[in-house]
Amino acid sequence: KNRSRPCLQYQIKRCSAPCVSVISKSDYDDDVRRLTQILEGKESEIAEQFASEMDKASEQLDFETAAVFRDRVLALRRLQERQYISDGQHNVDVATLLDKAGTLLFSVMKIRGGHNLGSRHFSEKNPLGLSVEEVMQKLLVQHYQSQSVPSELILNIAVKDAGLLEAGLSELAGRRIKVKTRVRGNRTQWLEMGLLNANDFLRRQIAADADHLERMDDLARLLGREEPIERIECFDTSHSSGEQPVASCVVFDRSGAVSSEYRRFNIRNVTPGDDFAAMEQVVSRRMARVVDGEGIRPDILLIDGGKGQVKKADQALAEYLASDIVVLGIAKGQGRKSGRESLYLPNDSQPLFLDPKSPAHLLLRQIRDEAHRFAITGHRKKRAASRNRSQIEDIPGIGAKKRQALLRYFGGIKMLQQASLEDLVKVEGISVNLARRLVEHFRPN
Repeated sequence: KNRSRPCLQYQIKRCSAPCVSVISKSDYDDDVRRLTQILEGKESEIAEQFASEMDKASEQLDFETAAVFRDRVLALRRLQERQYISDGQHNVDVATLLDKAGTLLFSVMKIRGGHNLGSRHFSEKNPLGLSVEEVMQKLLVQHYQSQSVPSELILNIAVKDAGLLEAGLSELAGRRIKVKTRVRGNRTQWLEMGLLNANDFLRRQIAADADHLERMDDLARLLGREEPIERIECFDTSHSSGEQPVASCVVFDRSGAVSSEYRRFNIRNVTPGDDFAAMEQVVSRRMARVVDGEGIRPDILLIDGGKGQVKKADQALAEYLASDIVVLGIAKGQGRKSGRESLYLPNDSQPLFLDPKSPAHLLLRQIRDEAHRFAITGHRKKRAASRNRSQIEDIPGIGAKKRQALLRYFGGIKMLQQASLEDLVKVEGISVNLARRLVEHFRPN
């Protein structure tokens, strides 16, 4: 809301800059409506509208505007050529598995109603040394445990016991499912499209992995380490006016972010607003778990904060005889602008400043931003849960179990507040008297 000029996205023609009113509200609403139509597969309708606008502009000798609409029509036609598939009567998934230099990529492209709805990609590991056919079968079964099964499945790899796979997926879906690897006609185009998308994603992933390794190694050189950095853990704290402090820990290894090992910590018995004590507590608790054999010992502890937080984190490590772990603080510079960060080491009197474009600096910013995002998300969830508790458990007769039952039944506090007496008594454990109390609490008038 403080922006006065369009950002870079506008300059490279990827945004119409509604935030600074470069485009009118009505025109922006039209853009949103058209985008919705495209997502619904109605490109032809929009193309006809643009063609009509092009004709009107030509009749008025406004050839510049006519050219704009002409280009839009052509772009929509190209989109249709790429995405439209003539046979729209079947729901089909194209599942591919690629193996390049030990990197496995499992991809699923969804065809629905004659349109390509996009692909999802999953990087996989093969520690057991299974064949690609065995890996494909294993991943398909895992994937469709939590996803809807289409009527037809096209694979780029012929799996062993295809009949058994068909039977298993058919039982899972409650209807007959066809699994094919030898295809013709449109299905050949679908398979080629799925492989093209998967190969493009894998190429970009391999490039990103190489870039990440370069950043990790650049940080190791900066810190004078002879051994490569294997694991970085970053801590950030978040609170609202000192209340309900929450700390987050995100983990990066040489493959990138390890989201399965992210953790949140509720800070206890700390003076509100005391970020130093909060940081010391969360690092102590993390190291206590390492000592107890939980988790992998990090090489670097990255702290979102300045010298004070770094000092407290270093003291916590010393208590657990873990001074070999490097503590590094990262703090935004003047005006809290990203790109002007200063770095802090425990024994250095002055901060370290890196080239904002250096690989090490980009890595530290990336990890710090991810920790900040994760911390803020956790804090918001905690506040929302607290609000829900305070609005319900203040009512006599409502404890944690009934609160959970009410929220689960109505899907959230908003629908609960609007519930009628008749709806409330349908919830297990809610009597007529208790339902009446709830109605009077939420709607006293």
